[in-house]
Amino acid sequence: MRKAAILNSKGGVGKTTTAVNLAAGMASQGCRVLVLDMDPQGHVGVHLNVQAGPGSMAEMLIDAAEPKDCIQTLRPGIDGILSDRRLERAARILTGESYRETKLRRLMEGVEGYNFVLADCAPGMGILSQNAVMWADEVFIPVSMEFLALHGLKELEAQLDEARKMAGHNVKTGCIIPTFYDRRNGRTEEIMAALRAKFSGLVLDPIRINSKLSEAAAAREDIFAYDPKSNGAQDYARLTLDILNGR
Repeated sequence: MRKAAILNSKGGVGKTTTAVNLAAGMASQGCRVLVLDMDPQGHVGVHLNVQAGPGSMAEMLIDAAEPKDCIQTLRPGIDGILSDRRLERAARILTGESYRETKLRRLMEGVEGYNFVLADCAPGMGILSQNAVMWADEVFIPVSMEFLALHGLKELEAQLDEARKMAGHNVKTGCIIPTFYDRRNGRTEEIMAALRAKFSGLVLDPIRINSKLSEAAAAREDIFAYDPKSNGAQDYARLTLDILNGR
């Protein structure tokens, strides 16, 4: 079972879009996928039109509810532990606990039966993202094609290095996923070249800017259900295969 945190210091880089569509792509390949929503905004459930139940990520982290009692079916082949604004209060409580950075890892120890578990993280390295990093084996980093995103990526890598040293948990950077790629923008290729120079071997093919991705979210569907012939579906299908094949 592979465990990946989808993380970036910046918001608006396509973390939830990637979590939902990567999960859908994996399910289409016969995988069983569990999505953990580690963001109080609860955008995984919003994207797929499923509300967090009485057992949610908040109850699991604070009340030590069993994961099996919090898992909801989102789509065929895709389960989730969802979040809403209750997770804000849970994060505040969690901050005052001992061994707070590893609570998710301890709670998830008995969860089995999935090929992939994906954690959709809030921006930054707050206590919820720290828990995701300490639980995960690898981090997938969506990066939008803008200069400030490059700066944010360097900051995130420094934070991950610090977390590895402090907790002795050698989570690896599994891949970097360029998002909002627009070949018409002259800066795009410069940023791609800078990414590949800095993170050789980790940068996957980009997710092109595509209105169908935002339309799919508005329709409460993944991109494969909404428009399987779109560039967005093609790009996430390719990303799915790259990750499953260990590229």
